Amino acid sequence: MTAIVDPALYGLFLVTSALLIITPGPIVSLIIAETLQHGARFGLAVALGATTMAMLYLGLYLAGFAFLLEQIPLALDAIRYAGAAYLIYLAVRAFRSTPQGRIGEDDLPTERSALSAYGRSLWIALTNPKVVIFFAAFFPQFLSNSRPVEPQLALLTVSFLVISVSIDCLWVAAAARLRRVFARGRTMRAAGRLSAGVLGLGALVLLFLNP
Repeated sequence: MTAIVDPALYGLFLVTSALLIITPGPIVSLIIAETLQHGARFGLAVALGATTMAMLYLGLYLAGFAFLLEQIPLALDAIRYAGAAYLIYLAVRAFRSTPQGRIGEDDLPTERSALSAYGRSLWIALTNPKVVIFFAAFFPQFLSNSRPVEPQLALLTVSFLVISVSIDCLWVAAAARLRRVFARGRTMRAAGRLSAGVLGLGALVLLFLNP
C-alpha cells in the first residue's frame, strides 16, 4: 500500500517544521509574557488563539488565498506594523503595571480573564498574514509529484498544527516553571519586567526578522 506522503520527505518536513516553530517570534513572546504575568492558563489561551489563526491561515492557503496576498504587499506591511505597535503597547503596559511589593504566587491578582489573552493572541496572529505566503512557499517543498496532492496537503497541515500546539505548550510549561521560581523568591516584579522585555523582542521580530 502506497503511503500518502513520501516517508523521507515527511520526516524532513517534521524536523524542519519543529525547528521553525520553536524559533521565538511574536506569538511565543506573548505566550511567555502572559504566562509569566498571569499563569499557565493565560499562556494556554494564547496558544489556543495562535492555533485558531493557524487553522484559518492554513485554510486560506488551501483555498488559494496566498496568491491574492502576494499582490498587496503594502497592505501586509501596514498590518504588520500595527501588530508590532500593539506588542510595544503591551510591553509598556506590562512594565508599568508590575507589582511594587513582594507577594506570593497564590496572592497574585488577576485583573482579567484568560479570554482576553486569547483575544490578544488572535490579534497578534492576525497582524501576521504573511504566514499564508510562508505556507505557500514551504509546504510544496515536501510534496511528491507521484502522489495525489490533496491527501498530502491534508496530512502536512494536520502534522504542522500538532507540532505547533505541542511546542507552544512546551513554551507555556517553561514559562510557568520560571514564574514559580520568581514566586519562590516572593517577588513578581522581575517577572513583569522580563515579560515586558519579551514582548518588546516580539515586536522587533515582527518588524525586522519577518519581512
